[in-house]
Amino acid sequence: MIDDRTLKNDIVVETLGYHTINDGGNATYQIVDIKPNTYYEKLNNGLFGKLIYNNKLNVKQFGVYGDGLNDDTALIQYCIDTFPFHRIFFPDGIYKITKPIIISGTPSESVELILSRYAILQADSANWTDGDYIIELGGKNSTYDANSNGATTGISGGIIDCNGIANGIVNNGGRQFYIRNTDIKHVKNIGLAILENNTSADADVSNVNIQGTNITNSKGIYVTANDNTFTNIRVNGFQTGVHIESGGNMLQNIHPLYTDGTYTNYINTIGFYVAGYNNLFNNCYSDGYSKAYYIADYYSD
Repeated sequence: MIDDRTLKNDIVVETLGYHTINDGGNATYQIVDIKPNTYYEKLNNGLFGKLIYNNKLNVKQFGVYGDGLNDDTALIQYCIDTFPFHRIFFPDGIYKITKPIIISGTPSESVELILSRYAILQADSANWTDGDYIIELGGKNSTYDANSNGATTGISGGIIDCNGIANGIVNNGGRQFYIRNTDIKHVKNIGLAILENNTSADADVSNVNIQGTNITNSKGIYVTANDNTFTNIRVNGFQTGVHIESGGNMLQNIHPLYTDGTYTNYINTIGFYVAGYNNLFNNCYSDGYSKAYYIADYYSD
């Protein structure tokens, strides 16, 4: 399309891909002669191809490769920053991530990341530090604001592959978000962290599988914020399966599983470490850990 000098103003063009035919980046453009204030491609004949899209954006329509070779971090971040109130869709593929993906904690800048079942966000490069997560919810413009107009931030589907060099997902500034039907694999230290933001996060986490790498001081789920709901979660490969330092959390059908028989510090493995208050556990069971439950400092029901 960019090189087609026969294109005229006010026609609609269907492309077969972004970089190559059938690469998943096929899209519909309206050809215009005035620079749009939304996403566009500059054509070599001086016109502009204005992308026609609805509330669900496909990252491959913006040049994201998803081939496991090219660094997709900057273009994914561009989509998140440029299109608040949208669902951002990732087709099947391996998306090379070289630094944390940051999602604003402000309701007016919220997005939903919708990953196809075999869409993999994979950490790659030597730049990751022990404290880095592949996805940071509330990583900028963090707010404690449940009243402002906005939409719920969420992550659904796909695989977060930490590749043994990064942590999984952290909420460090947002509120009222969801994580559903997602696998978090090959975690370095912490799979999922929900950190305090003026006490409450109101997170809803369900149908999630978290897989670690059996290293010392690792945690599958780490919670310091109040008032969260966790449902149908399997955790495997961590020194501590679930670590809670807050209250008002509801946990149902949570299964920390310890399987590394070679771990030299087995005596310190814990399925559920609870140092909070008024937490509700229903059908939560620890499997294979040295200590199934360790209750510290506060009483939890």
